[in-house]
Amino acid sequence: RLHGRRLLALCALRLALPPLVYICVRPRLARGGWGNGVILAAVAALALSNGLLATLSMMSLSRLPARLREDAVYVAVAALYLGLATGATVSWGVGEAMDITQMDCGAD
Repeated sequence: RLHGRRLLALCALRLALPPLVYICVRPRLARGGWGNGVILAAVAALALSNGLLATLSMMSLSRLPARLREDAVYVAVAALYLGLATGATVSWGVGEAMDITQMDCGAD
């Protein structure tokens, strides 16, 4: 079972994955198939850890006392929406900064 601090530490550890993707895409430090493999592995790790950690954090609400459970659900849903909006905004900003439309994927 994951408790609050351990869950928070795993979420913080996930913050290391987006810079790894950025390093592999631009300025293309890992070239060719190796770089594409690293990107694929990092994105897969992000996706799997996102689903796992989100599910575990939502499931932990059921262990709260009944009088706090409803308020905790409201806070969790608000945090979910804030995270989605922040992620979309940061993704757009990084995409603009990287100028992805001009990218030469996989070329050496």
